[in-house]
Formats: sequence, C-alpha cells, structure tokens
Amino acid sequence: MSSEFIFGIHDFGGEDHMRAARKQGWIVFSEVVGHDPNDLTGRDYSSLSRQGLGVIVCLNNGYFPQGTLPLSREYANFARRCANFVAASKGCSRWVIGNEMNYAIGRPSAASALETRRHFGEAPAGDPTLRSLPERFSALLSATDREEAKAVRDDEELITPQLYANCYSMCRQAIHEVEGHEKDQVLVGAVAPWNTQTVYPGNPNGDWVKYFQDILLQCGANGCDGITLHTFTHGANPTLILDNSKLPDFPKHHCHFQAYRDFMHAIPVNMRHLPVYVTETDQGGPWENVNRGWIQAAYAEIDRWNRQNAQKIQALVLYRWPQLDRWHIKGKEGVIEDFRAALRHEYRWNVGAEQGQRERKVRPQFEGQPELQPELRAAGRQTEAVEGRAEVDVTDEMRMGRGMVYRVQWLKGKPPSPLYPGQRVSFPVTVRNIGTIAWPARGPQPVALGYHFFQNRRELPFPDGHPVLTALPDDVAPGETVTIDAQMVIPDHPGNYTLVLDLISGGENWFQTMQSDILTRWLSVSAAPETADAEKVPVPAPETVEQERVTAEPAPQAEPTPELHMRAEARSTSVSEGPPVVDISHALPLGENPFALRTLDQIRRLVICHTAAPTGVPIETVAQAHIAQGYPGIAYHYFVLETGEILQVAPVEAVVNDEAEWSLTGVNICLEGNFDEAAPEAAQLTATAALCAWMLSRFQLTAQSVVGMCELLETSSPGRTFESGPAWKIALNENIDHVLTDSALAPRTEEVEEGTPESTDSSGAPGPGRIPASRPPMEDVVERLPRDPQRLVRREADDVEFIVINHTAAPPITPLQTIAAAFHRRLPGILYQFFIASNGAIYQTQPLLEAVDGKVPYIARAINIGFAGEFNDDIPTPDQINSGRQLIAWLMEEFPQLTLASIRGVNEFINHTSPGEQWLQGRRWKDVLINAVRTEDDAAATDDAIIDGRAGTGARGEQSTSSQMEAPGGEGGRLQKDVADARELPIQRERVARPQIRDVSHALPRHPTLQYRRRQLAAITQIAVHHTALAPHVGPERIAQTHVDEDLDRGKSAWSGIGYHYFIPPDGEILQTQPVALRTHHVDRHNSYAIGVAFAGSFMNGSTPTPQQIHSGARLIAWLLQEFALQLTDVLGHNEFSYNSTPCPGSEWLEGKRWRDTLIGEIERVQSGVPPYHYVLFPSEESMTKTVAEASHYFDEFKPVAGTFLEDALEARYVTLVGAGTISTAEAERRLVDAGVEIDHLDDSDAISASQRLLQLAHEKRRFRSLLES
Repeated sequence: MSSEFIFGIHDFGGEDHMRAARKQGWIVFSEVVGHDPNDLTGRDYSSLSRQGLGVIVCLNNGYFPQGTLPLSREYANFARRCANFVAASKGCSRWVIGNEMNYAIGRPSAASALETRRHFGEAPAGDPTLRSLPERFSALLSATDREEAKAVRDDEELITPQLYANCYSMCRQAIHEVEGHEKDQVLVGAVAPWNTQTVYPGNPNGDWVKYFQDILLQCGANGCDGITLHTFTHGANPTLILDNSKLPDFPKHHCHFQAYRDFMHAIPVNMRHLPVYVTETDQGGPWENVNRGWIQAAYAEIDRWNRQNAQKIQALVLYRWPQLDRWHIKGKEGVIEDFRAALRHEYRWNVGAEQGQRERKVRPQFEGQPELQPELRAAGRQTEAVEGRAEVDVTDEMRMGRGMVYRVQWLKGKPPSPLYPGQRVSFPVTVRNIGTIAWPARGPQPVALGYHFFQNRRELPFPDGHPVLTALPDDVAPGETVTIDAQMVIPDHPGNYTLVLDLISGGENWFQTMQSDILTRWLSVSAAPETADAEKVPVPAPETVEQERVTAEPAPQAEPTPELHMRAEARSTSVSEGPPVVDISHALPLGENPFALRTLDQIRRLVICHTAAPTGVPIETVAQAHIAQGYPGIAYHYFVLETGEILQVAPVEAVVNDEAEWSLTGVNICLEGNFDEAAPEAAQLTATAALCAWMLSRFQLTAQSVVGMCELLETSSPGRTFESGPAWKIALNENIDHVLTDSALAPRTEEVEEGTPESTDSSGAPGPGRIPASRPPMEDVVERLPRDPQRLVRREADDVEFIVINHTAAPPITPLQTIAAAFHRRLPGILYQFFIASNGAIYQTQPLLEAVDGKVPYIARAINIGFAGEFNDDIPTPDQINSGRQLIAWLMEEFPQLTLASIRGVNEFINHTSPGEQWLQGRRWKDVLINAVRTEDDAAATDDAIIDGRAGTGARGEQSTSSQMEAPGGEGGRLQKDVADARELPIQRERVARPQIRDVSHALPRHPTLQYRRRQLAAITQIAVHHTALAPHVGPERIAQTHVDEDLDRGKSAWSGIGYHYFIPPDGEILQTQPVALRTHHVDRHNSYAIGVAFAGSFMNGSTPTPQQIHSGARLIAWLLQEFALQLTDVLGHNEFSYNSTPCPGSEWLEGKRWRDTLIGEIERVQSGVPPYHYVLFPSEESMTKTVAEASHYFDEFKPVAGTFLEDALEARYVTLVGAGTISTAEAERRLVDAGVEIDHLDDSDAISASQRLLQLAHEKRRFRSLLES
C-alpha cells in the first residue's frame, strides 16, 4: 500500500498510464465521511493497492458549507466516524485529516446550507467545491480586497491551529486504535497556499506558512505521522515551476510552485524525519490541452529536492483525472502526453541524499528495454588495470543488507577498431569489485562478463539465443581489481551499435537488475573489404593490459583529420530521426541551485567544446567540477565519447548561466578529450557531425551557427587544432553539410597539413637593419630563494607559448624572499621565472625551462614575469616598463615562436585580478608595455620618449593598438604614449577622448566578506542606463551602503558593493564606482555582460536629468561604446532588458519627455565629432548648478549644453556667456571670437540675475537676447 515513485493522480483513471510505464505511483481520493459516529460504512481500495499503487485518502467532514472539519463540539464524533471508515475500508494505510483548513470555504457553519449558499451565491460553473474563488488565494488580491476576504460570518467557526491540532490528535488516536491500522500514517491536512483568511492572535496577517507551522508545533513531533502540502502555479508556462519571484506584501513567500519550499523550510527541525506528500498540484486554472512540459518540470523539481535534502517528498499528485470539475485531465491528450513523458523518468522518493551523495538506480530508457547508462567511473585517483586489493568503504546500507551487494566499478574497456560483421574479437576489460560479497569464478553461481548490443534503441538477440560470456580468471573479493580478456562476436551487418557491458551471476542474473552500473560503448561496424572473403577479414589486434594502462600524462599523438570514410558514415545518419543518443541527464549530480530554463526559440547556435582532459575522465567528475564552479550542474547538453557514442547530459531547455550568451543561446556539445595537439578520432567526429546536423535541422539553424567556444570566449576550447593544424573545424563543417544534403561524396583535393606555417609572422624577429635584442642586465637569485627543485616540472623550449605578466599585489618594497616564501607554502617555489623590482632591477627567480606546475597552461606553457606592486589603481614605474621591454624583447629572441600576441596577463587565462585592473582598462598598461616592446630603438630611445613626451602612431595614423600587435615584425611605431603620462591619463587611440572620471570605488562601502565575480572584458556587450530613484542629492556612498545591506522586507540579499559601475550626479561629474571588470548586480540576468551607468535622481512625472548629466553621460557612454566596440543599439534602459519589469530609468525614459532620445542624440553628436550647437558657459560649478535649477524651464525648452569648460565652449556655434571662471570674461570672449563663436551676453553675471534673464527668454520663446538664430 505504498509506492517508491513520486508520481500521482487525484482520483481513478490515470493509474493505467503509471502501470504502463511500470511506475506504480499514488492515487489520492477525497472522501466525505460526515461526523455520525454510528455510520460504519467504508470503501474498498484494494484493487489499486494490489497493483502496487499507493493510496492516500483525505477524510473530510463535508464540502462547503458543512466544512472540512465539523464544529469543534463535534470533533469526538468526527474522530469516531473516521475510525469507523478506516475499519470498514481496505487497501489504504494513509489518511489525511481535513483539507485547506485556512480557506474560509472549509470552515463549518451553524447556518443551513441554503442560507450559506444565498450568502455566497451559486457555485461557478465546473467548480462545485469553490476552488476557483479569488479569495482562495487572497494574498494575490489588492490590500483592500484581502482585508474584505478576512471577514468572518457570525455563523461560522474559524479553524485555528489549536482547534485543528485538537481534532487531528483525536482522529489519529482513534484510527491507531483500529485493529490492523496501528501503524497507519495519519497525515496533517494541506494548508491553502497564499490564503490569508484565517487570522488569530500571533498571526494578524493570516500568513499561511505560519498557520502551517503553528499546526505542526501544536501537534508535536511525537503526535504526527506525516504532512501533506498543496502547491500550484498561476499559469501554464513551465518556467513558473522554478520561478523564484516573491509576493510584494509577503516578501519571504514564493508566488508560484516554489511555495512548497516555503512549507518545507517551515517544518520544525524535530519533525523533519516525517514523510511529506504533495496531494494537489496544477496550473491554477484548468489544464491547457497542450504538452508544455509543465508536468515534466514539476516532477523534475521535486526529484531535485529529494536528491538534495534529507526530508523526502514522497508524492506529487496531479489534480485531477476524471471530468468532475474544470480541472480534469481526462480527454486532454496534450496534458496526458506531458504526464507520459514525465513517467519515462525514474523519479523515486527514496534516493540517497546524505552529504549530497546520490545512489542512482537503473532506469529504463524505453519500453521493455534497459537504459544505456554511461560508465560510472571512479571519481578519485585513476587505477591501473592490474590485479590488486583495495579497501572498500562499507556503508550502513551495506550492513543492513540493502543494495550494494553486487557492485562493479568499470575502470577500462575499449573495444578494438576497425570492426567488421561477424568478427570474434577480444579486448581487455578492467573492473573492480566495490560490492560486499566476492565474485566466484566457479561453482553453482559463477560471475562472468557479458554484453548486449543495441541498434536504434532495440536490443539485438544473442547468437544462438544465449549470451556470449567470458569467465573470470579467478575469484574477485570485495576491493579487488581484475582484468578480463573479454570475448565478443560482432553483429552480422554494418552499422552503428551501442555495446553494453555487464556482469552476470549464474548465467541469468545481470548485475544491472541488482542496481549495479553498466559500461556503454558506441561502435561502428564497417563493411568488410570487397577483396577479402570472410577468412581474410583482418582481425584487429587486441590491446594488451599495458596498452590499456591509465597514465597521468598521455603523450599527445598528432593525427591527421579523419576523412572520406568518416563522411560516408555521417551520410548514413537520418537527419530527421537523429543519431542514437543515450539520455543520462537524470543520472548526473546536481548543484544546490536549479537550472534556469529557456524556450527553444532562444537557441541560436551550437557551441563545440572539449573537456581538455585525457579520455576516460568520468562524466560525473566533469559535472562535479562544473558544480564546484557555481553552476547548477554540468554545463553541456551533449557529450560525445571518444568512441562516438552520444550522451545527452542535460535537457536542451536547461541553462547554467542565463546571463551568458554562450549558455542562454547555445546548445553546448562537448567532445571527450583534449584537442590542443591532435584532432578527434573518426568515430567521434562522425558522431558530432551527425548530432550537429540533427540539431541544425531541429532548430532551423544554418551551418554558420556551429562555432567553437573559443569564438565566443577567451578560451582555447575545443582545442588549438580546431582552427589550426589539422583544423578539424573544416572537416566537421564538411561532414555536417554532407549529412544535411546527402550529396555524393567527393575526395578532398588537398590535405590540411599539420605544422603549416602561418601567412604572417608577428614574432618580432629581426628584420633588415634591426639589431637583435641582447640579454638585459639581471641578477640570478634562483638558488637563494626557497624552492624544491625535485618537484619542478622540466619542459622543452618548444613548449613555451606565452609570456605571462603578473603583479605581486603587495607593496613594491615587499622583499623578494617574502614573496617567494608565500608561493613556496603551496608550490615547489616562486611562480615567476623573472621578477622586476620597482626600481627596474631584473632578477631571475627560476630556470627558464622549469615550471612549478606541468598542467595549468599559463604556468606550464609560459614564462612568467612578476612586477613588484599592485596595479589596480596605478601602473608600473617607467623603470619597470623599460626593464620589462628589454626582458621581453630578449625572450622573444630566445624563443622565436613568441609574438607580441603571446604577451598576456594572468586575468586573460583565469578569473583573477593579476596583473591589476589597469592592465586591460583604465590606463591599459598592457598597451604601454606592448608598445614599448615594439619600439625598435634601445633603452635610450625609450628614455627619450619618456622625457620628451613623444607619442603617436607613426605611419599607422589612427590604427589601433590591437591591430599594431599583429603587425609582422612588430613594425610601425614607437612607444605610443610615454609612461609618465600614461600614469596620469589613458592612451587615447580614437576620436572620442576619455572624459574626466574620478574613481571613488575604493572609498565606497563594501561587504566584509562577499565579493563580486570578475568577468572577461570581451564579454561586455551592452550598457544599461539607470536612475537612482532617489533625490538627486543622494550620493553614491549612501546608495552603496543600501546595496551592501540585506533587506529581508524587500526580499533583497546582501551585495558585495554598489551595483553601478558609473555614477553621474546633477553637476555632471563622472564618478567610477566599480571596475567594469566586475560582474555587479544591476540588471537581473544580464549582469555578466552589461555596464551600469546611473544618473542621480528620480525621473518620473516630468523630471529628467540635468543638462550637465546628459552632457557628461553622453561623453562617458560614447567613450565606452568606442572602448568595447559597441553600437548605439547596445545602450538600453534598465526596463528595456528582458526579465526586468521595473520603471527604471524612470517613466520619462521612453515616454513623456523621452530623455532617452535626448541622451542618444547627444551620444551621436559626441561620436560624430559635431560640436554643440549652443553652450552656456558658467564661471563655476556652483553658479551653474544654481542657475540650471532655477531656470530649468529655459534648459528644458532649448536644451543647451551647460558647463564650465572654455575648451568645450570653443567648439560650439553659439555661446551664452555667463562667466569664464579662472580667466577674465574679456579673455574668454576674445578666445571665443577667435574661434568664430557667436556670443550672447548676459548683462549681469550674478546667478540670480542670470536665472531671471533666462526665464524671461524662455517665456518669450527666445533662445538669445542679442542674437538671431540662422
């Protein structure tokens, strides 16, 4: 009378679908039993329980208006009636007392039914139990309507937590006294979520979660057998299942399905061992007859809870099956199909969740056939394929005799290749006994190795009807490892097959049926060569144990890109049906947070990745690594094994980061292996092409939509050979095209050779007339620093690919010995090969061809240079830049493969601050260093440039630094900007000059422990405009403190610091409040790629930014657009971003005065270099602020640029001259006249007089007093 599955249906009718799927779940019935103690009737549910279905019965006194419980004076009679019903019933052991007791409709009434019906009116059509009344979810109503719904009629009795607990206890005791029902579960009735109608002392707002919790506290841990819940969404969109939005007036409580978590978290700690059942769930309104995936998402969410939490939810019951009200499912094929799809999953409530360790059982993949699970390899150290004994951890589950009796860990098993029909082959398979009993090799129940072949998800029959088995060489005790010489007969026909390896006991009991793991491999069987008969078919040589040995560092083998035969196999795949795919997504570990969900129309590309690890690393290990990085689960959707088998590892709707384009819009396909040195195997590339072709057809994408991750982010994935060397991207695209078109194959006319030299050489090698760089003066201190030479990794000169720049992030005077000692605590020695002190002195700190780590690319394949100091606000000294120039120039001579593009900061490899925030932004000392290295002259020329302030781009004119970096030979210019000036101002490479920006980021309040994540600057694609929604005088300090502080009343968590990157007060000063490299909180779901610019003020109801703010904001945004190569269309208001329903940046942004148009127009003017039409020049910021405020009507009417900068005024056509600040008005007038500017004078420079005159002009609709506009 129980079920291990969480599936369930309310009422008869849907159980056939659960039986067909072999998922005998739950059936819930709602019974009206009344409270007559002499009523001895019951009901027989045994026809269901005999089929393995769990039965839950809700015992109600009656429906409206009788009340789910009777009046409190009848509780004893109701308890007796419940016991009578239980005694007379069969096939049920779970009884719920009452239903939604806080909903006013469930209250008992002393009035007659007729009187009550007159008060409430007739029941709505299709809703005899009044589930659809707005008052049921009164928390969703307006405050006024909510208060009205709390009214209690004189003739009805509130069911307070105390009253309910009294009734429940009496019923529970009476039921347990019935013979044969002493251990039945008597369950607490479900509370109506979002219902505020039951108010009592201590709960004046009718908080439904507190009502629920108070009931449990009244019952007590020893007085309760279990708990029932209800949860719903308010709509049919499946994304509402994971929607985390909260109610404005109840900011701690969820609006939709996640309300179940509010209840679960409210359960007292001493009651968290009790079973929980969700006995009603639906879409709020009637079920839409569409398969939207709502049901699948709901069951996946409950399964996620069960895998992550100790207290289990044993059932999620859909309301309801029969056509008894408007919520019926019967006859709605779309809903039924959704339910059937959910039933394909193996959602059991009793999954292990201790410390997050999840034991997964074998799940059927299709009707009547076992699921093809991936190899669940060891997640720890790699094990050599040799016999030996290892310790087995014996769990409590083993000691209790449950499961884990036969348990196998697959360490190795790779069939040979190529394979031909009918072959008999052998190959080594290495396994470990991680169960509790030995595997006997002989005797009545010997253990042997067997296999199954599948094609198109159907199992092939065994030859002669019997499995081909391979005996164990000897008994295998728990903890021992053995290698078996597996024997296998290949199927008789060419094609693609899935091989499943399994152990079998006694010739009939497969380990898979006893919850043990299997090993799957994807094989391609080729037609035998036409010139050979069966006896001449070459038999592939079996791999030896030595060949199968797992190594930590397999030597990379460069292989040519697979060609013609691979394409022929790809052609054979049907695009419409797709290649064989094994779905293991529900067998992989999950993080604490759920996946975000997307709609399929958001998919725009297929993103190719590689694991960058040796083949054989368990997919579970990959998933755990992604979880450790903060993702909700594995970041891929499909995983292509080296053998070509395709695994689906996540639903395509799942998104790990909905703020990153590669995740939100991409189907991520990962190939097993590391392809920095060699291309994928033929079978792997064939399968990938077939998968991509199917995806392109499915989502109506073009071949150009297939991209490598390296084309979207600064990463090498899917390996350096993707676009160079073997350039397997070309082969992949060709094979995709062949699958899509099914055209005739033509041999390639030319081969892509490995090692083909690039067409350009940017190495900086000496050209004609260039003197090779000599070794700069340096001191070798290698042996004087703490280090462990034996632990260092030796490398070859050809291994060096980068010069990596670091900063020490410590005061420049910090001794080198101290820095080295800090590294030595966790590494074999100091990370750097060279160290440059603040005075320019160069120290060699490690041998050139030794590294402290042999795997991390920026260490293993790089020469690391450390610059003394922290460069978040400053840049290295001129002496350091000069020494760095000399050192890098010499290194590029010593290692000819190095180019200017090889110079990178640590933060260009990993999420790190080094070599400081000024490396890629602000003062950009990367550009300073690269330009210094590019200089053809010696150190004296650089010193002269520093002294003389020489700058420029030489013959390259306005060519950017990035383009100069790629110039052959490093030609084309001197040091573009002298280092001394670079320490004060950034390099200006384009038409839009960097505006004056005051950095206040380090002076603002910050959270003591939280830190914003860093992002790649290349990820920045949009600029978000905000208003602060506060008085204009409120500055960034107060706003930062508000952002840092937690505000539970608003449902806001604590932030690391202020969310905006830039802040513009009313006077137009530009303040930098956060480095743009930080992923701050300012635009939900878009923070990873948006820069936040905030204008002080609340721009609602006619208010707009000051002219100074518009002018400064436009200059800032124009400069940012230039720096990040963005377009005007990339500038959006906060409320223009998807998923951001907010008035920010004010009602006047898109409507009313539309200050968006004003800002965009000014940005265009700045970008085009067009000078301001009209400039009002003030003598001081104070006078300007006061005048603009008092004469706002004039500035709103004519929109002149207001400022105190004569240089800006000199560019205008007209200037209204109020004053000129540090120079006399006469001198300002002279310079303006010389510049051809027409001047309009205000007779008095007094601020009040200026305000009055400007207001008078506005009243007269005149811009100028003494000028006529042409």
